Amino acid sequence: MMRTLFAFVVWLGLASGAYAASVGSADIVFIVDESGSMGGEQDFLEDIVDDLDILLALTGITDVNYGVIGFGRTANSGDPRDVSSGLTDLTGAQNALANLEAEGSFEDGFVAIQFALDNLALTAETRFFILVTDEDRDIGNRRVTKTTVSDGITNADVTPVVIVNNQFFDDTGTRALGIDADGEAFVADGTGGFNVGSTDANSIGFSEGSTDTDYVDLALTLGGTAWDLNLLRAGGSSAQSFSNAFLGITTGFEPAPSFDAVAAVPVPASLPLLAAGIGFLAYRRHQPH
Repeated sequence: MMRTLFAFVVWLGLASGAYAASVGSADIVFIVDESGSMGGEQDFLEDIVDDLDILLALTGITDVNYGVIGFGRTANSGDPRDVSSGLTDLTGAQNALANLEAEGSFEDGFVAIQFALDNLALTAETRFFILVTDEDRDIGNRRVTKTTVSDGITNADVTPVVIVNNQFFDDTGTRALGIDADGEAFVADGTGGFNVGSTDANSIGFSEGSTDTDYVDLALTLGGTAWDLNLLRAGGSSAQSFSNAFLGITTGFEPAPSFDAVAAVPVPASLPLLAAGIGFLAYRRHQPH
């Protein structure tokens, strides 16, 4: 990661007074599938959580607590488990994400969301649940439904974000990294950045897992975002675009297309960022529910 360069530009922006220094709080809960195909997505979360923390600070959210809930693990019969032992700090989140497993096969994401609602004390001003899975729901508890989960998320004032096995498209038919509840589509630009376009009525397509009706509808109905994990798995500039778009849209602080949030980039190639100073980042606030 280009951590030193990134930290320098962050410092430059804060020192210049370019961003308002308001103190805010956030609870960020990762709800992660622990089935056998999920190792890459777990590594992704472990890699980007530090960048997520930095970008939240730039938007004025400096008091951040993290939770990590795993589900689908064979040793737990697929039941959810609190990997982070409640809400924790950045270091605790990194440790918990590193301790996720990838060896199960029965995944009930709704039960995992309900488990998080029931077991984590959410008190921050801004609250996100980030559900990551490549499968549709395996029903482990029929009393937990989309309606009960939706009501719980609404009552807890949580914004849902889902990274799932679905395809999305903009209004030109171009494959999108993700879409949001406002009808926006985030499309890779081919160089590691992303463009923002519009979706249409047919913006969602099925992939291997039918996560559309299970999780995408839930996220979009409740004002969140949905992301196609297959474009993360594709690697290369597609994965870089995914990382930049996911971080920028989730935090409300959008990196410019040339900014590579998680991939290792030689410092000489990044010098234009310093030349541009703090202007290389485009600030955009999305108000969570």
